[in-house]
Amino acid sequence: MPNLWLDDIRTAFVAHGGEVAYSDPEFWNTLAALRGGVELTPTWHATVRRTIEDHSPDSRNFRGRHVFDRNGRGRWKLAAVESRNLGGRAVAYPAVDGADLRGSFRIGDRYSRQDVINKVGVPADRLPGTWPNGYTFYAGCFFIFCTVGRPARTGHDYDNAWEDDLLRWSASANAQLGQRTIEDMLSGAFSVHVFWRVDGRDAFAYAGIGRAVRWEGGTPVRAWWKFDDVDQISLQREVREQGKDIYSDLMAIAKSMQNRIRASGDLIERARPVRTGPPFPVSMQILQDKWSAQKGLCGLCYGHIEAQPTNRLLQVSPDRLDSANSSYDAANLHVVHLCCNLAKNDATLEEWQEVLAMWKGQKRS
Repeated sequence: MPNLWLDDIRTAFVAHGGEVAYSDPEFWNTLAALRGGVELTPTWHATVRRTIEDHSPDSRNFRGRHVFDRNGRGRWKLAAVESRNLGGRAVAYPAVDGADLRGSFRIGDRYSRQDVINKVGVPADRLPGTWPNGYTFYAGCFFIFCTVGRPARTGHDYDNAWEDDLLRWSASANAQLGQRTIEDMLSGAFSVHVFWRVDGRDAFAYAGIGRAVRWEGGTPVRAWWKFDDVDQISLQREVREQGKDIYSDLMAIAKSMQNRIRASGDLIERARPVRTGPPFPVSMQILQDKWSAQKGLCGLCYGHIEAQPTNRLLQVSPDRLDSANSSYDAANLHVVHLCCNLAKNDATLEEWQEVLAMWKGQKRS
């Protein structure tokens, strides 16, 4: 999970007995140590103060989740603390109120904006608000909705794209570094739920909770989001068919496709064939879409593809529709049995259909 500012601030409060003062340098040293390995911006002290005040009803900045209480000028304490004894010393633990939405969405599943609104529980009198926009804030969380690889339905092309496992994302045209919404989103103080799609007519796929690992100023602001659970898509789905899950098979072949793309052109006894295609998250989404569109049937023999079969020749495999085209993109890909893929090899679909008709004892006109 992302290392959120709020989590580290709470941990620092615990380390200091549940109460801290802004003037205490040890509090800031503790926080810096907790953020080890994460780049600290020149304004990180202000980010910490804002995070504390955003989570306290004693502040005009309160955003609805009660974690801290003011305890004098420049002094704060954890709300609703209880003392426990660990290693012979009293430690305070916060009882945090407010919505925790981390388990509300499953990575790889698709949601419309209305689905997200319903799951979050936005009351009717708060709609539409900023929900039709590319990003919004509610219940202590940010929600990003973006179209990747092509213009959005509004016609705006924000040049969003997957770069390996990072999502390059652009904010709205008038967004700038220094604006509170952008600073909060990039700070790590709040969960940022990211939803993406390739086609503006589709529902959004849930990428997970993003952590901004890099950003650039300019107009618009651009950020690169990392998702620590990007390889755990199948693990967050219910296991079906007595423990067999086609999504784990699809994830395996998505990784295999990525390995072929990375190794293309390498010299062994001969040069590896050239392969191109989108990064892993997009490949995984394409495979899921193909599986659904084909209703679990092989694109070559039209037989059912079983999840994790005992006979490996019957396992799912990615096949390029046009073997002369090196790309594993959505227009050139379908899912098939491994045995059918091996039999087709680099033949055309027309040649394959002729062989299939022969196997079935049919005559082709």
